[in-house]
Amino acid sequence: MAKRKAMGRDPLGWIGESDDVAVASEEQAPVAIVEPKVGERGTEEGPKFLSYEVMTARLRSDQVDMLSALERQIMRGRRRKGERITKNSLLRAAVDVLATLQFDVRGIGSEEELRERVLAARRAER
Repeated sequence: MAKRKAMGRDPLGWIGESDDVAVASEEQAPVAIVEPKVGERGTEEGPKFLSYEVMTARLRSDQVDMLSALERQIMRGRRRKGERITKNSLLRAAVDVLATLQFDVRGIGSEEELRERVLAARRAER
């Protein structure tokens, strides 16, 4: 006796054809997926966030809590509506500020040492 397959020979045979569902065939033209045109900082078409690269960062829970609290504080304290300030906005702004600081990057052995050098560079600019 042949081994029986759990799903049988045609597991979807019970569905049948329907007029409501378009069945793909070789005769149909392929659908082109068009990405929205987005210039630097979203100045052309589409939302601004589509112009940014996706990056994953691992943060401590206290850092996420601080970003959430600051985000809420900024959004509640606004006098006029504009673009939404998010945790991502705060991180991008922090990276932009970090890029303006001049500090010695040689021999940094830990995240704590990096933090100390960045803070020292910020104090030196004042």
